[in-house]
Amino acid sequence: MQPRLLAAGEGWRILDVLCTCDAHDRPGEERHSHYSLALVLGGAFHYRGRSGAAYLPAGSILMGRAGAPFSCWHGHGAGDRCLAIQFEADAFEEFASSHHHGHDPRHWPTAIPVDRRTAGLFACAELIAADASLAADEGLGLAVTMADRIVHMASQVSQPQMRARPRDADKVLELARWIETDPAADHALPALARRAGMSKYHLVRVFRRIVGVPPYAFVRRARLRDAALELVSGDGPIVDLALRAGFPDQSTFNAALKRQFGHAPRELRRRIRASQRTIDLVSLEAGASR
Repeated sequence: MQPRLLAAGEGWRILDVLCTCDAHDRPGEERHSHYSLALVLGGAFHYRGRSGAAYLPAGSILMGRAGAPFSCWHGHGAGDRCLAIQFEADAFEEFASSHHHGHDPRHWPTAIPVDRRTAGLFACAELIAADASLAADEGLGLAVTMADRIVHMASQVSQPQMRARPRDADKVLELARWIETDPAADHALPALARRAGMSKYHLVRVFRRIVGVPPYAFVRRARLRDAALELVSGDGPIVDLALRAGFPDQSTFNAALKRQFGHAPRELRRRIRASQRTIDLVSLEAGASR
């Protein structure tokens, strides 16, 4: 593990964690030092803990309990990366006491699978990881806003990931990792199925079981995440942004972004620029129509 501290205060911290393990490293037992909400920004790995096991591609969220043992297997290559929002036990109790949705970690799922609604949450995480000048007060605001959203989502996860054959799981995680390297590319279902060595029907079934959404939704979510990042950081024409993100035209992009955030691209850019840009990517998404 190579953690980089991004922001910290009494009882809490935000880490950018890069894991350099690969298939040649045997998984050893570790222990969560904090209550940890880890957003998987890149890569794909297997996790096994006291509460259960999970497959974790980019876009999923690991829910770690302080003091609980776990092990991870990074069989698809080194470089798995997470943004971890962490609380010490006392700080987590203080945070949880004012939260009304699933705050008891005994009821947490092992992980939150990829969800098509979280493009803004992960765009926010990418921005935080890229910001070397995050002040403590801003960091705490981001940590609380994002943790609120994640814990609320965890309260809605009622079932663990469905079981799948290890061979199928490996193929799907490798495919998800490949899609994440270039979401804007042409990821048509027949081409994805050929790459995975499966029929397109079987791929749709097992991809959803393992990742949490079907392939087309995983691709669309990754494209919207990248588009949200460009809206915050760039001033270029919307049509150019849409095409770079992999959408066939601006009207398709406008409709997809409005479904995700409740606003068309220009209005979303204006709202984000007018206030705290990263927090708004989460709060606007949380209030958007589904």
